[in-house]
Amino acid sequence: RQFWQDILPTTEDILPKKDIPSETKDILGIMGPRLLITGSISSGETPDPYHAYELLINGTKLSVVWDESRNGFIVIENAAYITQVLGHKIPERKKETIQQYQKKVNTWALSKIKEYMKGELHIEEPVGYGAPDKEWGTIIVTDVKEIPDSEYIPAIPILAEPSTFIALVPADKALNIVKLIREKYNTEMGKVKNRLPLHMGIIFTHRHTPLRIIMDAGQRMLQLHVNPEPWKVTTIQSGIPHTSPHFRKMVQVHLETNANTTTNAHTKTLQWNIPLKMGDGTTDDNWYPYVFLKSWTGTPPEERTRSLKTVAPWDTHLTQFVWLIHVSDLERGDTIYFTPSTLDFEWLDTSSRRFEIAYKKGTHTRVNSISRPYLLDTVEHLEEIWNTLKTSLKNSQIYTIRELIERKKKEWNCKDKTFEQFCRNTIAVSEWVPDAEGYPWEKEKISKREWLSKWTHYAVTGLLCDAIELHMQIMKEKSQAGGD
Repeated sequence: RQFWQDILPTTEDILPKKDIPSETKDILGIMGPRLLITGSISSGETPDPYHAYELLINGTKLSVVWDESRNGFIVIENAAYITQVLGHKIPERKKETIQQYQKKVNTWALSKIKEYMKGELHIEEPVGYGAPDKEWGTIIVTDVKEIPDSEYIPAIPILAEPSTFIALVPADKALNIVKLIREKYNTEMGKVKNRLPLHMGIIFTHRHTPLRIIMDAGQRMLQLHVNPEPWKVTTIQSGIPHTSPHFRKMVQVHLETNANTTTNAHTKTLQWNIPLKMGDGTTDDNWYPYVFLKSWTGTPPEERTRSLKTVAPWDTHLTQFVWLIHVSDLERGDTIYFTPSTLDFEWLDTSSRRFEIAYKKGTHTRVNSISRPYLLDTVEHLEEIWNTLKTSLKNSQIYTIRELIERKKKEWNCKDKTFEQFCRNTIAVSEWVPDAEGYPWEKEKISKREWLSKWTHYAVTGLLCDAIELHMQIMKEKSQAGGD
């Protein structure tokens, strides 16, 4: 429970910025202050306290709540978002820190909104999801002012318990929060991540999607249960330098598997950094970093330094016995049982889309998806793909690649080598544009052939198309190279 509280506390006094961990605050930023709108209300009834209403400003709906104690409406919208809807362009970031830039944007957005708060504004009341709002009355605005000490963190923690964490965060910050959680997980749970997996899911929605629909989609993602899978040890390295004191003494194990993959041409790979010392940094950890051995090609497990035979904990009948060995005694060619951590996401463009979230029993595979959920470490690949696309191709070219690959994926058997070759050819003939550092493969300091093989893997496994969907369709990002 403390693990999740360190990410986003569920205390009642969450809004003051002092209550938020610094790492989370750096990602989410600080919004506000809130605006208070007062004036003469024309309606047959009194506004309900803390009830949501909509003010119509220049054809745009601005969500507000009635605060009886202040005798006015409090703006509850993201000011920067509303100014964009009103047709204004947000100031570009120059040499400011992220905190300075956010403060500049907030101040600018609030001043823009104030310009529209003049004269008589119509008030509407939402009546239900999908139904048109009903006209409630009008307000003749007399004053618009900022509420002192009303800055807030744009996040709502819902649940932070040992097995489950649920929170609402801005869509463009979701992946950064995932990376923060993953880093904390790798540090604190690195010794036992083979048997204590972390399954993360992101539900992207429109801002007016009812919370019950969002929660239902999230509950469906919580139904993912993955059994231990056989992973083969390909390399073992020790003495690798690391910036974190926690990993100063560690062993790095590289694993691969064909379990539950959708293509025969590509295997899944995983890098596992395992700390070998206790918290004091000097005592050898002889208690936690153990693995369940499935098979071996070298030294028999009974002849290794730290090993014992035990009942497999996932066997409900308690009849399956496996060897448990310390990671320091692992050998190349061993096959171990590993329960991988995963990352899944879904865009609820319609409320019924949540019914597509279902998993094949005992696997980390979606019923209607060949790619999701991904291994948790794949989040880095999603970001790498987009960072390359947005600097090297125009918007129209990116959409063309996605359309071609998605169409052939549906028409052809994705396990066929022909589909793999098609993906490679599609990427190869795209008109990649070099930036100041050169072409994508030059920036990575690898040959174009190696780079094409890697990006073919991204295309075949669905990573390429999902990265495009995530950044362009969901988060509405655009290529820096321009184009329609």
